[in-house]
Amino acid sequence: MKKPSNRNERSQIDIIANVEDPCILQLLVETLAESKPNLPFRLRRVHRGWKALESSSIEARVSGGINFSREKTVDIPFVTCFVFTCTKGKGKYELKWSNSLS
Repeated sequence: MKKPSNRNERSQIDIIANVEDPCILQLLVETLAESKPNLPFRLRRVHRGWKALESSSIEARVSGGINFSREKTVDIPFVTCFVFTCTKGKGKYELKWSNSLS
C-alpha cells in the first residue's frame, strides 16, 4: 500500500540564473534609455499631488543559463528577449522593471 503524500512536505530546488555579459547588458540599457531626447516633461501639467515622469522602454536580447539542482544538477541554456523600462524624474534614468517576452 502506498503511503499518502503529506502536503506539508516540500522538497527544495535551488535555481540559479546566469546572464552572459551582464556589464554589456547594463551599458546597453543605460545608453538606450539616455539616448531618448530630453523633452521638457517637467513643464507638462499634471494633477495636483502627482509628479511628471519620463519613461523609456527598450527590448534587448539576453542569453545565459539556468541551473536547477536538487538531487541532480540540470543546466539549461537560454536566449530570450526582455523589455527593460526606465523612468526619469529630476535626475538620471533608473531601471524600474523588466519583463521576459518568452
